[in-house]
Amino acid sequence: MVAGPSGSGKARAEPTAPSYQEMFRELEQAVLELEREELPLERAMMLFSRGVELAGLLAARLEEAEQRIYRLVAEAGGGFGLEPLAAEDLGPGAEAPGGGAEEDEGDAAGGTLPAGGR
Repeated sequence: MVAGPSGSGKARAEPTAPSYQEMFRELEQAVLELEREELPLERAMMLFSRGVELAGLLAARLEEAEQRIYRLVAEAGGGFGLEPLAAEDLGPGAEAPGGGAEEDEGDAAGGTLPAGGR
C-alpha cells in the first residue's frame, strides 16, 4: 500500500471550493481588520492582497450565477417556459446573460413588467 502525503495510507480528498458566503465572510473580516489603526503594515498588505483576490472570486461567482438566471413566462396554450432575463430586468448598467443584444418581444406583447416598470 502506498501512503498518502499524510502517511495515513488514505487517498487525499480534493478540497472543496469555499462557498460564496464563506468567501464573503472572509472578505468582511479582512475589511474589519484593515480598518483597525494599529495594524502592522505587513499584515495590512497581506489582508489587502487577499481582499482583492476574494473580490475577484466573488465577482466571478456572481457572473456565473447571472448567466443562469431565467424568468418563468406564460406560453400560448396555458403552459410555462423559461427565457433568459433581459438586461433591463437586471438593473441599470447590466447586460443580459450571454452578452445581451436580444429582442425582447415578451414585454411588449405579454406585458410581463408592471406598468411604469422601466
